[in-house]
Amino acid sequence: MRLEQFRRILGFDEETERILEPHWESALASLPAHVEFLEPSFIRENFPLIGAEETLESRLLATAATAAEIPAARLYAWLLFEAHFIRFDQRELAALPPVESLFGDNAGLLHLLVALGTFPLIRRTLDRLGMPQSQLAEMAQWLRGTIDIYAAGHGGRPGHSLQQLYWMRHYIKGELFRIGRFEFLIHPQQEWSPAIYRRCRDGAVLALCRDGWELNQEGFRAQKGEATFTAKLEIRDNRVFGTPISPLGMALTERVVELSPEEWEPVVTPWEWVPSIHIPGGGGMTPERVLASLQEAKRFFRKYFHRDIRVFSCASWILNPVWERELPGSNLARFMRMLYLTPGYVPSGRDGLFFVFGRDGEKDWSRYQTDTSLRRAFHRVHESGRSLTNGGSFVLTEDLDRLEDGFYRNRAVPEAVRQPE
Repeated sequence: MRLEQFRRILGFDEETERILEPHWESALASLPAHVEFLEPSFIRENFPLIGAEETLESRLLATAATAAEIPAARLYAWLLFEAHFIRFDQRELAALPPVESLFGDNAGLLHLLVALGTFPLIRRTLDRLGMPQSQLAEMAQWLRGTIDIYAAGHGGRPGHSLQQLYWMRHYIKGELFRIGRFEFLIHPQQEWSPAIYRRCRDGAVLALCRDGWELNQEGFRAQKGEATFTAKLEIRDNRVFGTPISPLGMALTERVVELSPEEWEPVVTPWEWVPSIHIPGGGGMTPERVLASLQEAKRFFRKYFHRDIRVFSCASWILNPVWERELPGSNLARFMRMLYLTPGYVPSGRDGLFFVFGRDGEKDWSRYQTDTSLRRAFHRVHESGRSLTNGGSFVLTEDLDRLEDGFYRNRAVPEAVRQPE
């Protein structure tokens, strides 16, 4: 089969052919006689782990039957799987349209089948790491949330977005784990994570901006061309000079602090793990579940990796400071008040739209739903002319036994408190 013929059968245009071309020969050469994740027995065994509605199984089986019967559809399913999870090369594939010409309303379920295909790979990873297979059932819960996201953006139809398919590779690589309410991704300190210091005499915590962060007038990370301040973090004469960050999340750009090695010490080194917190959909993010997840994760990394984690970090649209004002009594706001908030990463101006509405390309906001308090809050932010941004945060694991609402705010050092105007 030639690529041009293939894309015509699937109803793709010439631009889609260009996207597929780098993946074509590899998928064609490696295509197995039977694609395991399209087999009915495989679906019946693995689908229940997601915890989604049982009625969805029959639609998955019908989608798999269609893909198995049409050679081009079977090859396409394999191409997506092979590129994402064998070669780890998903260049531009997220831009591919759903194959509605062959699958109709079940087009998004083909992507869900591809995601299910990762389960045997994840099982092998868990065996290699000496972890119980029950961890797979925990990881699989993430897919239940992605089904809801897809439905929000596709008129209630179930499925899985190609935009999110790559995430499963973190499980395969053994670097992402579901521990209680949260997922934790293994990596060293990221660019969006600040420099963190603790005062020796009393344990007070102070965060400083990373060198080169571009900030806006409010002290948050700026979009390109909107920066009014560039932070500096310098060491001179064995002393640290930098821009402090309030536990409320904004950099205090009018101030420069000086930290001496006799009084302050860095909390983490550049080469140690600082796992980031990722928040799967599903609600129920109560303070009790938040704290339990963090405490369990601390024990998890010590047990399976023999690592004492000193800091957990998080950067997300969920940490946009505006939600504390718009949704003050929500679990989301309570979560933010438990952490030391930071400016986050460079915003897009549309942060969070995809995860809340299932799509983020609509210019006409009347097409975004208003059926939940969070969605209505998004509309209020938009109508006020404010930009949708994100935020960052961290929590020190040695603080977990006493963590509570407002913990870091109530203990803020003067260097991290804005001077009265």
